[in-house]
Amino acid sequence: MKLIKYETIVRVESKDFNCGDELIDASVSSFRAFGDEDHRIIEEPSVEIPLREQWLSKNPEALDLVRKGIEESSQGKVERRGSFQKHLQD
Repeated sequence: MKLIKYETIVRVESKDFNCGDELIDASVSSFRAFGDEDHRIIEEPSVEIPLREQWLSKNPEALDLVRKGIEESSQGKVERRGSFQKHLQD
């Protein structure tokens, strides 16, 4: 690819966004669009992470624990621990 002449972000504003839906995961929220000297456009799908959840992607140990918990849950390895209501803050 030749020198990139421009780059922009294209937001997917609607879940009815239609550009080959069967090819694009429903979690895609935007595309990075690049254009080159030959007027070719390349779109790279992006997924945004809510700010309140971003810490998890930056903490490999916590992310591994979450993945392990999901795996154990899918295997039926769950244990009822009762209510966590007392740990909630107002």
